Amino acid sequence: MSPIPSPGYNERAWAIDVISEINSYAMSRSRAIFRAGGEYTVSGQSGSLFPDVLLFGDKNGSLVQQGWELKMPDTAINDQLLLDNAEQKARRLCLNSFVVWNANEAVLYLQNTTNGPFIHQKAWPATGIKRRSDVLSSHSVWVKLLHQIIDDLNDLLDYGQVNGARPEIAIGDALFLDYLNRFIPTLSQAVKVACQRDATFAAELRFWWTENQIEHPGCTVYQGIARVNLINWLNRILFAHYLKRFNIAAGAVETIQAETSVQDAIVIFDSIASSCDFMNVFRPAIGQEHLDAATWNGLIELNCFLKVFRLDSISQDSFHAVIDTALAYSRKKLAGQFSTPKPLADLLVRLAIRDRTVPVIDPCCGTGTIARAAYDLKRSVGIGVADALVGTWASDKYAFPLQLCSIALSDPLGMGEVVQVFRHDAFALETGQSVPFNDPNTGDEVVRDFPIMHAVISNLPFVQFEDIEALNPSLGSLRDTLAHDCSPGITLGGRADLYAYLVLKLRDLIGDNGRIGVITSNSWLAVEWGRRFREILMRCFKIRQIVVSGEGRWFNNVDVVTTILILEKRTEAIVGGGVKEQIAEEPKASLMEPA
Repeated sequence: MSPIPSPGYNERAWAIDVISEINSYAMSRSRAIFRAGGEYTVSGQSGSLFPDVLLFGDKNGSLVQQGWELKMPDTAINDQLLLDNAEQKARRLCLNSFVVWNANEAVLYLQNTTNGPFIHQKAWPATGIKRRSDVLSSHSVWVKLLHQIIDDLNDLLDYGQVNGARPEIAIGDALFLDYLNRFIPTLSQAVKVACQRDATFAAELRFWWTENQIEHPGCTVYQGIARVNLINWLNRILFAHYLKRFNIAAGAVETIQAETSVQDAIVIFDSIASSCDFMNVFRPAIGQEHLDAATWNGLIELNCFLKVFRLDSISQDSFHAVIDTALAYSRKKLAGQFSTPKPLADLLVRLAIRDRTVPVIDPCCGTGTIARAAYDLKRSVGIGVADALVGTWASDKYAFPLQLCSIALSDPLGMGEVVQVFRHDAFALETGQSVPFNDPNTGDEVVRDFPIMHAVISNLPFVQFEDIEALNPSLGSLRDTLAHDCSPGITLGGRADLYAYLVLKLRDLIGDNGRIGVITSNSWLAVEWGRRFREILMRCFKIRQIVVSGEGRWFNNVDVVTTILILEKRTEAIVGGGVKEQIAEEPKASLMEPA
């Protein structure tokens, strides 16, 4: 028997019924469409960031197959606003198709090439439902068409004409960049208004900008903090959903919904941090409470989407791939930091780390791929979680990526352990200095002495000599001092790239026979300053390996040819003209290609 018509029956109510019918129908079949989800729109908000209906392709719900946009019959099926919204949502999730349906007519649009236009692909026979009031009373009519649509889409998915998106694609560049582009203008305005209203916050923000301005080129102070806080909120939400698989307390993130205020959400994340620790991820951020309504509604929609998406069901590797996209590309380009491919990070740590039981550090950690590879290497030889975390250190000059590095090193099996990620300029690191962390169990400060390192491993910043002064104003006279301390009488000159000075500085952090393993540009192999650099290296280190690629560049996002350089610290540096004689007595450095 058909349901009784209701004057309050609208697109949202119909979408709920459509999702229910799809799930019921999909349960009786074993096809490409496994289930449906939806309900992301915040009440009172005009427009939604996600499709009204999402089709999922596996029991865990992490493979997104397609999105649908639903309207009542009084909206034409070719309405331009309807089509534009549907296309934007498909592109946001990197889907190559979408369906629009107004209860009467349904049409499939398909993208034949990546980033190409969406083309009218298929139309289904009209149901004859013409009025809003007829949608509920004609339940059996549209359900019959629904079943036909699902059957046809299953065929198209089986044949590969319609393609779904994996988690790291659906929650990837397009989604993050869309959030940044969409909400930073309104969020930065909200921060500006908060500064006008609150003198204390304005003073705190000025101090923050003094320390962090270099991370946000081309931005105002309001745009800079807006970007940081938006990414901070995105990461909190993402990580909390992932933690649900390990700790039931993280499920509190699902209680953040339409009626939840920003302050309520802050309290919820504080409670998650208290129960699950990971204080580095969930710690409060300056100005985190100053969100405009549009931005907050957008974050709530994402939270509802992830609840249906079941982010806690995806693999850890897929999750880290999702998180890694959060780092803004413009900052990475200026500061010379590029995300290291995981296989390259694994190769680097295996070449550089011999004793897996003693401390190692990545002093330019970025998003933490290399630090995580070092931790995984320690765990792979049977070292316990606590000891592996104690033996893994990571720092970066910039605060922006440290939350991501903390996530990369946050092993759910290590709840309660300190994750040793901290902000520091690599040129100012000194053995024995005190480094403060937070006790994840109490929130109290824990101070640890920076130890002598067995190995320093890093993808050093790709910063050319022209940009060194702008990005590292403190380097200054330290240039010649570093070269002189390592090899009196030799200087690198003014055209050496930043990584050359960093290598010389990192020598101070390792013990005798300790190793430095770094990814650098290959510029030092074929320029004049590189000749002097090589002479200094041979006096201060044993060059154990130089690794080059025989398969092209390691980094797709930068036009720099890179190498891996493995150095072993000499117990005593060679002084004077005996370099060639000393080197001749040692085994030659191996030149190899990564597998």
